[in-house]
Amino acid sequence: MQGPMIMTGAAGIHTRAIAFQSKHILPSKTSFSSFLGFVTVTLLAVTPSTIVRADDNFLTQASGPYCGLYCVYITLNSYNIPVDFEKFLDQKYISSWEGSTMEQLKLLVEDHGAYAIPMEGLSISSLRASQHPMILHVKRPGPGSPYAHWLLFLGVDGNHAWIVDPPLEKQRLPLADLLAIWDGTGLIISPQPFSPTWIRLWS
Repeated sequence: MQGPMIMTGAAGIHTRAIAFQSKHILPSKTSFSSFLGFVTVTLLAVTPSTIVRADDNFLTQASGPYCGLYCVYITLNSYNIPVDFEKFLDQKYISSWEGSTMEQLKLLVEDHGAYAIPMEGLSISSLRASQHPMILHVKRPGPGSPYAHWLLFLGVDGNHAWIVDPPLEKQRLPLADLLAIWDGTGLIISPQPFSPTWIRLWS
């Protein structure tokens, strides 16, 4: 299933790209739990986060048009797949200052030997059933805000979701808050071929 052709990301030049171009020590395992730990280690070096709710300060970090690229970078890096952020800045992966489309992020994942399936019509139940990280298409809180941002979903813990909103640290967000800013679209990423049957059952 193809995702929507939506240009995403805030306009402007991201001044903190260098923070994600450094090499990180990766975990020896690529399980989902080690992925969570890797994200914590990786992003602690960037900036701590005190944001735990989708309030007025949420999604205002300076990721510029690169939010989707950062989400792919973190995910591939956690799978021990060699990545070079400078090579991500190719026009085929980000063709506008408004950011990357779902199709461009999918191409970026596949060009690095991993697998990605765009999904739409997902729900909180889908997130609970998720077996892989997902890049979610979201908006800033508030009426009339466009869906123009990507964040990385890692898993569910009770009534909260673990997310990464680069360059912020991994954080817990109430599922109700996530549902309020998410359009039900996501890009599921795995290092091996997979079937989304497990998530379709909960869509």
